[in-house]
Amino acid sequence: MKETNRGAGGRISGLDTESTLQNLYGFDNLCTGISTPGVVNINDDTYTVVNQFETEEYEEMIDQVYEWKEAGFLKSGSAYDITPESNWKPGYRQDTCVKLSDPHYFTSYIIGTMNAISSTSENPARAMKFIELMRTNPEVHNLLQFGVEDVHYIKDPENSNRILQYVDGSGYNNAQFGWGLGSEFISLLQPGQPDDVWEQVKQINAETPMTGLIGFNFDATSVKQKIADCRAVTNEYMSALASAEFVDKDAKLEEFRQRLKAAGADEIIAEKQRQLNEYLASKQK
Repeated sequence: MKETNRGAGGRISGLDTESTLQNLYGFDNLCTGISTPGVVNINDDTYTVVNQFETEEYEEMIDQVYEWKEAGFLKSGSAYDITPESNWKPGYRQDTCVKLSDPHYFTSYIIGTMNAISSTSENPARAMKFIELMRTNPEVHNLLQFGVEDVHYIKDPENSNRILQYVDGSGYNNAQFGWGLGSEFISLLQPGQPDDVWEQVKQINAETPMTGLIGFNFDATSVKQKIADCRAVTNEYMSALASAEFVDKDAKLEEFRQRLKAAGADEIIAEKQRQLNEYLASKQK
């Protein structure tokens, strides 16, 4: 399940396909997004690129969401909506955190959180100074992430490093975007976060193993149109399957796969494999 904008009073909105395929099953999309065919399971030492939509893991995910809908957890006919917690069976809790898999790094996640200065910048030195401020200055970082104290949020009177609550209707809240605003290690603690959350994160970062995929960045130039064609297909099927919209799930899943093949999925996967093989070979020299 995915909860959006928790800090601003958000709600659970549905099955997060991308997070499930990547974080639970360990599919590295090689920097093209999970909606583009071609992933590597980080637990596969052969680094074989496969079509994620043809894997047992993808079928398992879709089967699960259909089971949820049949059990009454999903509102019938309303994609990505979860029934109120009051209607759930005893024993289910909306805010229970469960470790689904061991932590792992993805090339796409690392690249996606990197800061860069445009080659066309008129003042790259000052831009670098601002990036450094976001990374090292708590006042700057927290201003960008949370806004102005007592206007957009209220601090805990017993802990000056913790946000007690957000101001409803303030119109500003980047609470879930701290990772894109420098270093979260200097962020104010949010409601519900343990006092040692960043120490825990540092430990996880230090202990998480690297894979040979780290550093690889796929050049999509030669298959750019095929990627666009495949994404048009995934836009048509991916969300609908992940919210149990189709009556005949198996028929639609097979149709989805055939449409992807016709759009060029196999060619994209072959090109990813070729470039990845070259990258891995270059690291061994």
